[in-house]
This record gives sequence, structure tokens and C-alpha cells, in this order.
Amino acid sequence: MRAGLEPDDPEAHFIHSIAALAAHLDQEAEDAMVRCADASNSWDRPTRTRQLTRLMAVRPNLTDGLMRLRQAFVARWDTTRVRP
Repeated sequence: MRAGLEPDDPEAHFIHSIAALAAHLDQEAEDAMVRCADASNSWDRPTRTRQLTRLMAVRPNLTDGLMRLRQAFVARWDTTRVRP
């Protein structure tokens, strides 16, 4: 997959995470979402959280998993944010 070939590409990890979630590979999905958060620039992070929220409307069968991924993403973002 692209995420393995391009480890600094947050979109690749995001796509990997969603694909893993759809395949019921919850831990792999969460790990990929953490890598997405780590690779994302600060200005991209709000967009990623909005994408996850929008996906819940498109894929209601994945809502619980998407909420967990969003929480993992935001939690990672909060721990890596620079504090004044």
C-alpha cells in the first residue's frame, strides 16, 4: 500500500486507516490513524477530523469505528501540540 511506500504522507495513512476499518481490522485502523496524525501538518488536522465526521454520514455502518478513529486522531493531535 501507499502508506508503506510513503510513510510521511498523511493521506496515505488516512486511506489505510479507513480501509482497515472497513475490513474490521480495528487495531490496524487505529495505528494507521495515529500515523496519519503524526504525519499531518497542524493546518491539515482540522480537515482530517471533518473528513471523518463526513464519512459517518456516508458509511453509517462504520460510525462507531469512525468515532474511535476520530478520538485517536484528536488525542494524538492533543499530545503532539506545542504548548505555550
